[in-house]
Amino acid sequence: MDRRLNRRYPEDLEVTVTEVAAQDRVASGRIVDISQSGLGAELSLRFGAGAIVKVQIGECVVFGHVTYCTEGQSFHTGIEVKRMFMGESGHSRFNAILSETMPTTPERKFEIYRLRMVQSMPNSDLKAAHIRAIEHTLARLDAARPDELKRPVSSRVTTGRPYPREK
Repeated sequence: MDRRLNRRYPEDLEVTVTEVAAQDRVASGRIVDISQSGLGAELSLRFGAGAIVKVQIGECVVFGHVTYCTEGQSFHTGIEVKRMFMGESGHSRFNAILSETMPTTPERKFEIYRLRMVQSMPNSDLKAAHIRAIEHTLARLDAARPDELKRPVSSRVTTGRPYPREK
């Protein structure tokens, strides 16, 4: 019986994993699956459960901790994602995969739309600031339980109340 909280999606991406506490421990490998909360990778080195790692996937950097590591032809390693930083272009395949695996709420769809619009802007400090702000909002939305999400307040106030009267 599979007791995982999130569905896994098969993937095949090159990855470099570095142990944060021991920067000389660097493994190369491939991501084999990805979920909303983490990823599975086949790596060239063993990392102990609980090790904090930096995962480099193209232009994306992910920080997390190792949840398990089993030996086979390579070391199958589970990493729970704690923090993610997207590259400046934001057009990475990894970003697209993560967007597909996250829960789809109207708020999240809007933020992803905003992110795609900002990504089409020329590179500038303003673009980078917008991307950081949107990624912060997405991280907050991804961490929130559905019952914690607030209903959007309408910018059109006709009754003096932000929501229509409940019947």
